[in-house]
Amino acid sequence: MDTHPGSRPARALVRCVALLLVGAMLLLPGAVRPASAADNSAPPAAPVKLVFAHHSVGQNWLDDEQGGLGTALAANNYFVSDTNYGWGPDAIGDRTDIPNWPEWFVGPQAATYTSALYALNDQNSPYTRTGADPGGPNQVIMFKSCFPNSSLAGRPDDPPSPGYELTVGNAKWVYNQLLSYFGAHPEKLFVVVTAPPNSESGYAANARAFNTWLLDSWRTENHYSLANVAVFDFYNVLTGPDNHHRLVGGVETHPVTAGMNGAYYRTAADDDHPNAAGSRKATAEFVPLLNACYHRWQASLVGPSALVPMTPVRVADSRVGSTAPQPALKTPLVAGATLEVPIAGRNGVPLSAGAVSLNITSVGALGAGHLRVYPCGGDLPATSSLNYPGATNVANAVVMGLGAGAVCLYTSATTDVVVDLNGWMGDGFSSMAPRRAADTRATSPVRTGEVLTVPVAGHFGVPGSAVAVVLNVTAVRPVGAGHLRVFPCGASVPTASTLNFLGGAVVANAVLSGVGAGGAICVYAGTTADVIVDVDGWFSDGFVPVAPVRVADTRSSSPVAYPQPKAQVGAGQTLQVPIAGAFGVPSGARAVAVNVTATGAAGAGHLRVFPCGSALPGASSLNFPGATNVANAVLTGLGSGGAVCVYAATATDVVVDVTGWFPAAA
Repeated sequence: MDTHPGSRPARALVRCVALLLVGAMLLLPGAVRPASAADNSAPPAAPVKLVFAHHSVGQNWLDDEQGGLGTALAANNYFVSDTNYGWGPDAIGDRTDIPNWPEWFVGPQAATYTSALYALNDQNSPYTRTGADPGGPNQVIMFKSCFPNSSLAGRPDDPPSPGYELTVGNAKWVYNQLLSYFGAHPEKLFVVVTAPPNSESGYAANARAFNTWLLDSWRTENHYSLANVAVFDFYNVLTGPDNHHRLVGGVETHPVTAGMNGAYYRTAADDDHPNAAGSRKATAEFVPLLNACYHRWQASLVGPSALVPMTPVRVADSRVGSTAPQPALKTPLVAGATLEVPIAGRNGVPLSAGAVSLNITSVGALGAGHLRVYPCGGDLPATSSLNYPGATNVANAVVMGLGAGAVCLYTSATTDVVVDLNGWMGDGFSSMAPRRAADTRATSPVRTGEVLTVPVAGHFGVPGSAVAVVLNVTAVRPVGAGHLRVFPCGASVPTASTLNFLGGAVVANAVLSGVGAGGAICVYAGTTADVIVDVDGWFSDGFVPVAPVRVADTRSSSPVAYPQPKAQVGAGQTLQVPIAGAFGVPSGARAVAVNVTATGAAGAGHLRVFPCGSALPGASSLNFPGATNVANAVLTGLGSGGAVCVYAATATDVVVDVTGWFPAAA
């Protein structure tokens, strides 16, 4: 009887497989790496989330009293979670033989299974966990089928052939199917651990040939060039005392003893499970190699950057007494007036800059109104960038193209205006005159718990190849206090909010979001509200969006690990938030896109967000009137320790969510 993804293979097997999502590992093909390419086997600088999906061999490998892999990984800065029999939606954890892997990654329910796996924080095997959960999803996927999967029928040199039997040809075909999914997810590192050997000598030559193909030929035959797929030859390590897959002097080695193709480290004469000696040998070889592969993968994520971050600098302030260069005459902008703010060629922004990252604030407005920000010389857009209710200070982030080296601000009501510059855009970002992509006021509001789908790629002048978009999202006349969450369609609804509002208010926030299924972004409403979505530009490269993830939350009720202990950021205090090297942000990242929220403040005040290690800027990133929840998007460079710092002028709880990162310059 033939099988298919989602069913068990025709041959009865005892299953014991491991699928490990590690904070990042990559192994290139080849037995020995050149001495000039010595690897770094030091542990990651920041905690990395790792999930290990397995059955009995994986459990023994993790076990403190057997293989000791769990404690070894913890000692190397990995936060380990694991699955076991019966785990997951539809008990997918039961199905971990080679023919089952397409069900996990490319089958009809793959999105459900991988979402659950990436979010897993549970422990299902006896190993010691040390350290707090650093937060965010698991970042790397490592999977391993158990020793019955080394009984592959066929011939050693069989080519890939479609099917779900345990044969050499079918096994090659199965792994080839997975590369399409892996290639679509460079933000994860997928690590294949070869199946351990067994005592069925009639299949030993086939097992050796298949695992050698997996290590040396699988990716090259498929012209797979991304650095997010790795292979660890668990099989070879367990076939004899002189067979290894490890680093020696920083060089990856893979010696094989001819004729040693069976299970050398057996638990008993009638049990092919690896014994403690074999499991500990594998641990000793695997962990340093994992560290080296982590650093290789991280380095592969560093490329051209769309953002050159700066310490925030005030470039315009219309208030009397301000020392900002613009405007020359310090007076509020009157209703219907436009302020031109020259930027290119000043403050380190080159004349060639195409766009800038700004924080715009309305101060002391005489009534409700809005600001519209656009490239000078262009037409006045119909879309607003910031809405203000009156005299309350309101800020919003804006990523905007430059016209004749300047941006222009139009106000619909008399108000003072403050403009802070925090970076400029190089290659990879394309600005556009703001275009309205969605407005539910003409139809019906987004109800509580509903999701609005907004196609953007391939529409409104945004090409279908765009990887991310810059939006201004506005909640209008909500029925009560609540929030919106913006995310790439097709991904799980994040727990991180993008915009917070009170009932009846009009509140806007800038958003950098990845483009999801169908070229669309999705907006989830925590409370019924009309929603407006305006598009300000797109990224073709140079920005890597991530599913919004909460990296810090000071509230006492928060389950987020950082910071500890939970307490408000006091007036005049600074919260340091480590980001690089975790949450899907590589240690080589130059800058991040974050959404920062002040909640439960003791009074009116502001937050200033900046790279840790740099001087406290004079420019605010977010203004709040008191206990009201207020959020704002911030693009900021990463400072000392890969961290961003948040200074509070007034005591308040602070929430920080990451939505993407910018690579270092090439």
